[in-house]
Amino acid sequence: TFQLTLMEFVKLHRIDWGALTAAMVIGMAPVLFFLVVAQRYLIAGLLGGAIKR
Repeated sequence: TFQLTLMEFVKLHRIDWGALTAAMVIGMAPVLFFLVVAQRYLIAGLLGGAIKR
């Protein structure tokens, strides 16, 4: 995965913390975007299963 590739980059090269941080933020962006978009449905599903009607 992307995160494992970043760790291999750290092991093989001199660590450029700025580039590494930028790559990690870019790698997290799709996941965070999905959570923001799907938040309403995730909460509704969790609460719907917890509340008895």
